[in-house]
Amino acid sequence: MDIIFLLLPGIILLGAVTSYEDRMTGRIRNAWVLAGVAFSIIVVSAYAAFSMASGIGINAGYLIDHSINGALGFLLGIALWRAGLWSAGDGKLFFMYCMLLPLSAYSNGYIELFPSLALLINTFIPLFAVLASKVIVSLIRGGRRAAGEAPLGRGGLLAIPIFAFAFAWLPSYLSALAGVQLGLVPGYISVIVLYYLLSKSASGKARLVLLAALGSLRVIIYGASLFSISFAAEFLLMNVLLVIARALILSGSSEIFTTQTPFSLLRPGMLWAEPVIDEKGSYRKEKAMRRLSNRADAKGCIFAAAALAQKDIDRLMKLKKSGMIGFSTIGVYQTVPFAPLLFAGVLLTLIFRGSMLSAVTMP
Repeated sequence: MDIIFLLLPGIILLGAVTSYEDRMTGRIRNAWVLAGVAFSIIVVSAYAAFSMASGIGINAGYLIDHSINGALGFLLGIALWRAGLWSAGDGKLFFMYCMLLPLSAYSNGYIELFPSLALLINTFIPLFAVLASKVIVSLIRGGRRAAGEAPLGRGGLLAIPIFAFAFAWLPSYLSALAGVQLGLVPGYISVIVLYYLLSKSASGKARLVLLAALGSLRVIIYGASLFSISFAAEFLLMNVLLVIARALILSGSSEIFTTQTPFSLLRPGMLWAEPVIDEKGSYRKEKAMRRLSNRADAKGCIFAAAALAQKDIDRLMKLKKSGMIGFSTIGVYQTVPFAPLLFAGVLLTLIFRGSMLSAVTMP
């Protein structure tokens, strides 16, 4: 019997519970994540013991691959959290599903070392499709700013090709050294994640040094091949994908999913999307589209954390009453529960037995 049938009840139960809890309370308790990981370890261990007792033997390769997949899922969850693409709770939930889903769930288009990348694809592709449709609808209605206005500013246009040249080759090159065929879509996803991780984590000087070093290393390794037509086509495609991803994430998450909220309606715990900047006693708010997420470390930001506290609201009210600020609203994120989206990605993975892209492109 396929181990997937032993794990399926836990997958469905934990998926339903965490989705409901995230939707109702906006948080996912660690107890559910720990329960999922423990359930996976118990089932896999019991299955291995039963196989050994039956004379079938233990597939050590499967256990090693499953462990590596889980470890990479844990690291990717941290990376996406640091990149601001999901919360810490979502990263832990992704790790739980990496442990719960058996490797047989990825039989179509199996990705070596990290088959759970198919789960990420099945989660984010529908999400980006919904996000893109919202951006398009907002453009048609004309009620909001153009989707690419801020992301396609001069700074963004300059940074993207520099990053693409320095970083785009790295995932495929490292996977080739490891003897793994990364594939087109996983490769592009890896580059996009690296792009946002670098933009969130590295300081300006460290970023420039890293980009210069990797760019120089690429020139040394690939040499004259960088002047070929095939390289020009691939480089252009990578730039286009990065621009689209930046436009959707910045414009969609910061504009489509934010609401201008009066100070009087602000409540503790709300996630601000527009930092209020103190410039030597002069206050302004920074537009949501200029930021990837709410960072309390923005220079001059008066908010101490990602979520508003009562003292932040009181300060805004006091500043408005004294006439020191000329606005009475700030953008607040409309939080979207991610656990149901991730659970939907799990169900799609089970249905397609891997990435939906592999199922669609299979002959």
